[in-house]
Amino acid sequence: MKSVGGGTRSEPFMASLLGYACWLFFSLMENGWKANESVWLNGSGTVVYIVYLLMFLWYMDAANRWITVEWWVPGAVLYLCAAAIFGVLAGWTWVFKVMCTLAGLASASASLVLTVFVLERKVEFLPDCVSTTVSLLHYCVWIARDAIDPRDYFDMVQNVCGFGCCLAFLTLPFLPFFWTGDGTRAKPTLADEDDPNRPLISLPGEPPAPLHQPLTAVNPHADELVNLPATNVFQEPRRAGSAPSTPKNQVDDTRRVVSAPSTPN
Repeated sequence: MKSVGGGTRSEPFMASLLGYACWLFFSLMENGWKANESVWLNGSGTVVYIVYLLMFLWYMDAANRWITVEWWVPGAVLYLCAAAIFGVLAGWTWVFKVMCTLAGLASASASLVLTVFVLERKVEFLPDCVSTTVSLLHYCVWIARDAIDPRDYFDMVQNVCGFGCCLAFLTLPFLPFFWTGDGTRAKPTLADEDDPNRPLISLPGEPPAPLHQPLTAVNPHADELVNLPATNVFQEPRRAGSAPSTPKNQVDDTRRVVSAPSTPN
C-alpha cells in the first residue's frame, strides 16, 4: 500500500497537525484573537496538514484508517482542549506554552521514533519523506529567525530538536549500519520473522536467521500444549464402509482393502 509521499503511517501527520493547531491557538490568544504573522504562519500550516491528512486517509488501508480516526484524532482534540482550558480559563499561559512545545516536539520526533522503534524497518514502510523534508526546511528558517531575533527558549528548543530529528531521519537510509547487505531493508525486527525471502541460515555478519534462534522466537506459540483426542495407536486405519480388520483382511498404506492370500485347507 502506497500513500501520499510514500509513507504508510499517520502518526507523523497527526503530530504535525496537533503542533500547528496548538501554536495557532496560542498565537491567537497572545495577540488578542487578532491575525498577525504568527497566526498566518501557524494557520497555513494547520490547513496544509489537514488537507495532507485527508489525502493520507484516502489512500490508507482500513486498519490504519480505523486507528487514526478512532484514536489519534480524538486524542489530538482532547489534548488541544486541555491546553485551551489551562491557557484560557485558568490563565496559565506558561502551561499552555509548555503543552504547545511538547506537541511541537512530538511533531519533530514522530518520524524518527517510528522508524527506529516501531516500524518494520523496510524502505516501503518508512514514514513520509516528503513532509519530513519540508519540515526540515521549515525548522532551518525558524532557527535562522531565532538566531537573528531571539524571542524565548521554547521556540529555540523545539526548532533545534525538530531540525536534528528530521536530519537524522533523512540520513538513516544512507548509513550502512541501518540496512542489510542488499540495501532494501533494515536489520529485521520480530515482525520480519515470517518474511519468506529471508534465508533460514544466517551469513557471517548478518542478524541471526530463524534456524539459529529459539523456536519461540520464530513462533511464539511453539511451547503451547496441544490437546489431541486420545486414539488407539495400534488400531489400523479403515475406510468408511469397509469390513472390520480380520486376519483375512489387511489394510495397506494407501487404505485400500485387499484380500489376504488364502491358505490351503
